[in-house]
Amino acid sequence: MLTRGRHQGHSVALIAQRHKMLDLSARDQCGMLFAFLVGADDARDLSEDWADPELRRACELSPLHYYAKRRGEPIKSGKVVF
Repeated sequence: MLTRGRHQGHSVALIAQRHKMLDLSARDQCGMLFAFLVGADDARDLSEDWADPELRRACELSPLHYYAKRRGEPIKSGKVVF
């Protein structure tokens, strides 16, 4: 897979039950977040790590709904469709 930009590289997907389970260095290198329903503490931590207060509402998401966030861009919401 080629990434956007001038460098041809690779993309890595990191999946965890709780984002704090991932090493801080790995979390800081992530450019895109997909957050599904999480607990209130995890929603607060995501909001702080990604500098977006809307992520505090990740604990209120309905099943199959998610937030998508790129660093430095507004948050988007979506729903998984089968």
